[in-house]
Amino acid sequence: ADHLFFAVPRARWGGGVRSLGEYEAQYDGAIRRLDQDLGWLLTRLQQQGRSESTSIVVVGSYGLGFGESGLILDHGTLSDVDLHVPLIVRPAAGHAFTPGMRISDMASLLDVAPTVLDLAGFDPPSMHGLPLTGLFRGEKPPRTYALSSCGLREGFVIRDERYCYEETWPGDTPNATLVASWYGELIEGPARPAVVLHDRWTDPHPGHRPAGEVSVPAAQRLRAEMELWIAEVERLRADYQTLNLFADLEDADREFDPVGRTPQERGP
Repeated sequence: ADHLFFAVPRARWGGGVRSLGEYEAQYDGAIRRLDQDLGWLLTRLQQQGRSESTSIVVVGSYGLGFGESGLILDHGTLSDVDLHVPLIVRPAAGHAFTPGMRISDMASLLDVAPTVLDLAGFDPPSMHGLPLTGLFRGEKPPRTYALSSCGLREGFVIRDERYCYEETWPGDTPNATLVASWYGELIEGPARPAVVLHDRWTDPHPGHRPAGEVSVPAAQRLRAEMELWIAEVERLRADYQTLNLFADLEDADREFDPVGRTPQERGP
């Protein structure tokens, strides 16, 4: 139950309470229960006569690893084992999509909302996500890269068709046990970043391990795109979030303004 990277310290080991096989059986059981729930949903839609007029989208929010990137059965890394999740779309009747299509192009959880709106016949408003319905008609993929943030530690990852650039700060977390499990000890001073460029063409393994030569131009290109995204998010945060609940009220406006304007200078 502890959030730990790589290994459980001897002092916290429970004597092998569960084997890896038992964890796998628990995972398989969760998948079976999900299948049963989806079957119940589809049956109810058919009983109500709404099956043909309803678009169904099933998406995994994050994956579960079995040690590929240092964690078992928990989310907190930014490797492909966490980020490569299923996105299943069964559109309502009337859409000219080929049943049984399998698409491996880039997508993001941000794309789910505009895709659902597009399937329902609405023009998606201004959103960061992109509708994926064109993919179902054989059109060019709308997304060339996607970004993700981390669950257990500070950091980001940006990935394109080939590369996955990960930059995280495992020491920037209030969970001392998690920090110690990453570094092997509690650290003092500035946290050391963990930077990995995973080339999926040369290493299809879902974990992020260095493989061969690192493409410096690819890393620089992806990091530049990541910086643009972060700057845009910070700009929107300054415009739309007027209060930081974790800061003093008198510091809130100053913290969220990227150029240090006062509330009077910013205006309404």
